[in-house]
Amino acid sequence: MSKEVEKKYRAKLSPTLSKRKDERYVMVNLETGEIVDDCRGYGYKTKQSAYACFGYKLTRMKRGEPF
Repeated sequence: MSKEVEKKYRAKLSPTLSKRKDERYVMVNLETGEIVDDCRGYGYKTKQSAYACFGYKLTRMKRGEPF
């Protein structure tokens, strides 16, 4: 996980997307509280996958490439 992602974003448990025994995580901007990535409305199954996927998307966006 890059330092930028670590400082500005966090994977947080989403009570809206989570169901009993099926926790889902979303990426949240710490400065604004805005949800920046929710895996197309489904949420990520683990914090690790949320950070990995969001880091990949953030890198692609910086390069100007589609993801």
